[in-house]
Amino acid sequence: MIDPKSARRGLFLVFVILFLDVMGLAIIMPVLPAYLVELTGASLSEAAVDGGWLLLVYAAMQFLFAPFIGNLSDRFGRRPVLLASVLTFAIDNLICALAVSYWMLFVGRVLAGISGASFSTAAAYIADVSDDSNRAKNFGLIGIAFGTGFALGPVLGGLLGNSARACRSTVPRHWPSPTSFWPCSSCRKRWAWNIAAVSTGVAPIRLAP
Repeated sequence: MIDPKSARRGLFLVFVILFLDVMGLAIIMPVLPAYLVELTGASLSEAAVDGGWLLLVYAAMQFLFAPFIGNLSDRFGRRPVLLASVLTFAIDNLICALAVSYWMLFVGRVLAGISGASFSTAAAYIADVSDDSNRAKNFGLIGIAFGTGFALGPVLGGLLGNSARACRSTVPRHWPSPTSFWPCSSCRKRWAWNIAAVSTGVAPIRLAP
């Protein structure tokens, strides 16, 4: 039997992971069409359709990977799978923050859906640490995480979206934008091994007086 103190810590971790997964889905909903309009230059109606595809691929990845993630947790344990899902979720947020095209957002939503498939692992952990006296109470944490995440996510997303628009005029012009991290196609040079080799950089030093 798992120590009750360890079980409570584990339940808190599971609740936080579920809450962040749901929050990550809900927080983008209020600003997604406007964000896609700015990112792709499409009309608002086209951006709404593109946003629908992003939500669809998120749900589809959860549907496809939930059994696979659950089997991994049976094989390697609940904690490694849950921590890996948090890492994948962080990578998704990084991709979405630096996205310069719709397809980068699409890849990010695929990763988010895969990490969100850890719901089955979270439910399995709750079943592992519960008994007849507290099973219903512990499984109620899943409902609380869903409810609070979907309630607070859109509110927080809308507030942050309005704040970003209000502060945009105060951002210095030299502040780096996401596009500054990725060179445009016309600025990219063809890859050449003779340029990338270490000897190419060392040769001018040898010839210097």
